[in-house]
Parts: sequence; structure tokens; C-alpha cells
Amino acid sequence: MSEIKSFIAAGGSGSRLSLGYPKAGLKYHGHTLLYWSVVNMLDAGLEFIQIFVNHPDWLSRFQEEMNQLPHLHFMLDKGFNNTFQLFKIYSSTQGGRHFFTYGHSPRPVKCYKRFAASNTLLGISLVPTTSKAEKIEYSPFQFIEPPYLLNCDQLNLEANSWKHFFYNNCKFISPIINHLIPEFNFRHEWLQYRYYLHTQRIAV
Repeated sequence: MSEIKSFIAAGGSGSRLSLGYPKAGLKYHGHTLLYWSVVNMLDAGLEFIQIFVNHPDWLSRFQEEMNQLPHLHFMLDKGFNNTFQLFKIYSSTQGGRHFFTYGHSPRPVKCYKRFAASNTLLGISLVPTTSKAEKIEYSPFQFIEPPYLLNCDQLNLEANSWKHFFYNNCKFISPIINHLIPEFNFRHEWLQYRYYLHTQRIAV
């Protein structure tokens, strides 16, 4: 059994980007973004993956899509509003080493094991706001930039740079947006993307 437990927050209402549609449920090459996140974690060797979903409809959809995958534990929890709450809950109740991520990352996360040499909690946050980043900057949680944006040899815990975090996450999400909406010219501005979805009434 792996010493590292992984917790995925696959809830949300899509209020920031997809306007009422959970980002974890967006389809990417025939599967939801959550599916690809889970598959890559299994491929990396994780043997315990707890998936938190805060809506019963999406819980059943995700369970149906991934009913053949091993080591998955789904939990319906309507109480959590964001991944940071999960960090606080499990830092005080669970022992060992943990890896937290959102459920809408379709890219590999194999490099995370390089950060698991201590009991530090690790998390990959793909769409953090500046205000939340400032609030948790001095918390016991260490955040890393998505490893697939960097050369593995360059990864280290000092890579946590909030002033560049927002831009790098935009770089990550742009190929997904361009895949879903090929005619959209992504310019690293969330508000522009949100305005585009709102005005065009894109159904995802």
C-alpha cells in the first residue's frame, strides 16, 4: 500500500469559469477531466484516492464512468466549499503524507513523488485566486506549480512563487480551452474567457 494518500476535490459549481458546469466534468478526449486526473495518479502508483464530490448527480456520473478503476473511494460531501477546507480537515485527522489536487487536471502528475520525502502536505491548485493565495501563504501547506509546466530537474519546494502562479496556470488551462473552443484565442485573461462564454452561451 502506498504511503501517500491522494484527495481530489471534484465539486464546485463552475461559478468562475464554466458558468454552472463543474470543471471536473468537462469532457476532454472522450472522458471527464476528473477521469484523466485519476488515471494519471493510478499510473503514478497511488493506491488510495479519495474523491470528494458535493453534488449527488455528479457523484453518480463519476462513479459510473470510473467503476472499473481500482483504489477509488468516492465521498459525497455537501459541506466543503473549496479544497482549502479539505486541507484543514485532513491535516488534523489523517496521519502520513498526502497529495491534494483539483479534479480537472488531465495532465500527468508523476513528478509529485519527488516532494513526498517529508510529511509536508502537497497540493496542486489550478485556479487559485490571489486573495486565497495570500491567506494561506504562511500556512503549513506547501503548494507547487503544476509539474508538467516545468522541467522535472527544476522542481523543488522553492518553486512556490505566487506572483507567477496565476500566469502559469493560465498557460496550463489554455490548451484545454482551445481544444473545447478551437476558435477562441486565449490571451491569459480569465475575465475574457468568462465573458466569451457568457456572451456566446457556449454549452460544454
